[in-house]
Amino acid sequence: MAGVSQRKLAEAAGIDFTYVSKIENNVYASPSEETLIKMAELLQVEKDYLILLAGKIPSDLKEDLLALPYEQFRRVLALVRKVKEERE
Repeated sequence: MAGVSQRKLAEAAGIDFTYVSKIENNVYASPSEETLIKMAELLQVEKDYLILLAGKIPSDLKEDLLALPYEQFRRVLALVRKVKEERE
């Protein structure tokens, strides 16, 4: 991820480069999911990872999770928590 200038990132995302600085310094809230996806492409990181780092839930993932029957949803959450516990 290193080595990408704010100007280049802003250009790729279609935003002003000063906005990138303000995002980095927590002056502004996280950009839209669309903007984060463009940034992820340039930074060569998984889009869902960048969206989650921005404190958001990827919209397609949210839709999929909410479409699950409640018991399946609980199993998914339990799996995520188990992975977290194994990591600690």
